[in-house]
Amino acid sequence: MSETPTLSPETFEKLREVVEAKTGIAVRPTKSYLIESRFGRVLEARSIPTFEALYDELAQALPPKDLLQDAVDAITTNETLWFRDDGPWEILRKQLIPAWVDELRAGSRSRVRIWSAACSTGQEPYSVSMMIHEHLEDDGVVDVKPEAFEIVATDISPAAVETAKSAAYDQLAASRGLPPQYLDRFFEDAENGIRVSEGVRSRVRIDEFNLQASFANLGRFDLVLCRNVLIYFSNALKLEIFEKLQRTIAPGGALVLGGSESANGAMKLFDMKRCGKHLYYVPKEKG
Repeated sequence: MSETPTLSPETFEKLREVVEAKTGIAVRPTKSYLIESRFGRVLEARSIPTFEALYDELAQALPPKDLLQDAVDAITTNETLWFRDDGPWEILRKQLIPAWVDELRAGSRSRVRIWSAACSTGQEPYSVSMMIHEHLEDDGVVDVKPEAFEIVATDISPAAVETAKSAAYDQLAASRGLPPQYLDRFFEDAENGIRVSEGVRSRVRIDEFNLQASFANLGRFDLVLCRNVLIYFSNALKLEIFEKLQRTIAPGGALVLGGSESANGAMKLFDMKRCGKHLYYVPKEKG
């Protein structure tokens, strides 16, 4: 029986560097066990003999695509649930959606574009879509159609993106944060679980995307949800992403971060706004 590969301190440092270069995720110096356990599964699945050999393949200018996908899936944390945290949904329900509907009715805008960055397995963008449908239907809004709302959702993890695109979830995932009344209203039965209904998922477009890349081809958005991902990046990369977000968010648009995140260090780029006890950010007007 072959020996279990061990991760030397030197190879850990090299893998830390290549992980940050390829994904933006800054693995702390104290987290060697994280690399060892998660990449250990990659070694076993792909019959790679050592962590050093794994590094040699990942460090190539163009590493094997399937290996890079496995490494990204291993290192990313795809923790999510329906309607995660209260803040974003209060901001949407009380402030943003009513304002957008008024503008759509008045003809001062023709559509609303929303970006769920780091969408994981899709619960966030589908939660947004459900909330939009709920608002339009429950308030009897007949002169604004759901088609006026476009939701773009992206994630770096190929496995997470595949789950999000399928819009199908097992009973455990279905139970995490989903209000019971939404289950009957916005889901259909599927093999081994449930699937988001066609009306909800048709508003959502899901793709792989690395936040280190240029945002230029994404277009501009009226709302960006960039939650619980910047905490994994270095301060330099955070600032770079904030700068790109400022250019990507349309005038009057909003940025919502995770509950433990803030735009400190980037307040020259954004003004802070409040909806009740919850905070969001709007790009500063360029003078």
